[in-house]
Amino acid sequence: VVQYTIVPVSALGCKGASRVVNLTVQPEPVLDPGLVDEICSSTEDVNIVLKVAVGSFPADQYDITAVNVPAGVTPVAGNPTTTGNGFTATVLTDDRWQNLTAGPLVVEYMIRPRNSSTGCLGDPAIPVRVTVNPEPQVAVASQTICSGDSPTLTLTTSPLIAGSTFAWTVKSVTGLITGTANGTGATITNVLVNN
Repeated sequence: VVQYTIVPVSALGCKGASRVVNLTVQPEPVLDPGLVDEICSSTEDVNIVLKVAVGSFPADQYDITAVNVPAGVTPVAGNPTTTGNGFTATVLTDDRWQNLTAGPLVVEYMIRPRNSSTGCLGDPAIPVRVTVNPEPQVAVASQTICSGDSPTLTLTTSPLIAGSTFAWTVKSVTGLITGTANGTGATITNVLVNN
């Protein structure tokens, strides 16, 4: 509580009776600055439950003032581009993003914690960052081979994502083709025979 003694003075220089005014200053909550996550494109939800910093005044609601989404990232689940006031701490946990570029991209939520009993709002908004790792896409590849041969397909991603690996499963076989098997690697190595 801060006390002020107020003395009114007229335009003619006459003073009125002084009065004491009390000003109560409520603390504002501060968002934890370490709220970050790293997810895989299209398959993982954001795993961040909002909270205040250690030693901060508590918050029971959160305002999302902006969501900064880089080019190449799109929302695929939840309400990841929604801004507004009065969200719960789990507001981000159903958000899912897709990244079809060649590298990781960062989505940034700007968030202010709120204590609904005091009405105090954290200021300024603090960034909550989610790194969305890219989703490899198999480059389209088809081939016609003779019976008894192995395909010579070399599997790649588009865009090229260094370090990508491949796993394949036999989805279907039309006709009397034998030699199919599931496998891994950058080349399908089955010797296929059409009986």
